[in-house]
Amino acid sequence: MANQRLVHITTNLGMGGAEHFLFHLVRHLQPSFDQTVISFRGGVFEERIRALGVPVYIIPFNYLIFYRLFKVLFAVKPDVIHALLWSSNTISRVVGSLLRVPVVCAIHSPVNSDGYDSRMRTIIDRLTMWLATRVVMVSAHVRDSSALTRWVPAQRMVFIENGIDAHYMCEQVSRLAIGRDRLAIPSHALVIGTVGRCVALKNQELVVRAIAALRHDTRAWYAVIVGDGPLRKELRILAVELGVNDRVIMVSGAAAAYYSLFDFFILPSHIEGLSMALLEAMSLGIPVLASAQANHGVIIDGFNGFIFDASNSDEVVQILRKMANNSHLCAACTQKAQEDSVQRFSFARTAQEYANLFLRVGRRCEYC
Repeated sequence: MANQRLVHITTNLGMGGAEHFLFHLVRHLQPSFDQTVISFRGGVFEERIRALGVPVYIIPFNYLIFYRLFKVLFAVKPDVIHALLWSSNTISRVVGSLLRVPVVCAIHSPVNSDGYDSRMRTIIDRLTMWLATRVVMVSAHVRDSSALTRWVPAQRMVFIENGIDAHYMCEQVSRLAIGRDRLAIPSHALVIGTVGRCVALKNQELVVRAIAALRHDTRAWYAVIVGDGPLRKELRILAVELGVNDRVIMVSGAAAAYYSLFDFFILPSHIEGLSMALLEAMSLGIPVLASAQANHGVIIDGFNGFIFDASNSDEVVQILRKMANNSHLCAACTQKAQEDSVQRFSFARTAQEYANLFLRVGRRCEYC
């Protein structure tokens, strides 16, 4: 029995939550599907996916994109297309309908742009979303708050939560972890870590302001911000203005290299789908704080982590001091968080649900 031919189409393969998810999905679906990845931009996950034995095509986003995309798809002859991120979702719906290939669009955020709903993108979604065979919502928040729910028939909507491969994550942290001395962080300091693109909705400004408020505490507090993006320079300027330039460390690359530095993980986002970084921190036993506005449905305040107002750095400071001074409370929350990451957010379960979906909607569904 031949494998189904599955093509993943994404906007880029750089460091990001959705891109990270795609890498793990491809890894877990090998060798059950004949997979191909198409991306409009390269990035760190390009070579990682190729190392799995999966072909990767980089098709630049320009006036030739449709010609080149059709050319690759005609050669591969996919039974199903899986798309994620806005541009690739939109183009895949159009191309899939013309080629009569089922398209599964995964929605990883409740908004269609960096921090807000673009009116133009909303109009395009409204005109083309009906072309999708299935639309996957990756969290309850995405499902309940995305405008797409008004235009997607209920029978085409699927709910599959993101997951985490805890064993793989532990292996990566052990292999890549760097020491505090590499970043000039004292061994006795307390470190707050966050992972995400430096864009407005990720709200890393809150972390910088919290470090400024904690700078006169007896124990030294540091922040490690892992991520690139257009606001990285502005965050550095803010750190200088607040007098904590030496306490705010900005790095890029694989988050696994830095998790071992974190005493606490913070998700300060104004808006979030289901953060892969949050699930990773939980699986690694790092005490977590998450903003109420992220509305991720993962953290229960005081049970498996702590919730705060994304606009209130003073509240964050109070919670951090409380956690630093109550190791028993932190340990109890961390244990519950680790249990959740294994039981509720297993990537094996997530991958199996996607595999079942691809088999159901694929052109060779007689192999289901």
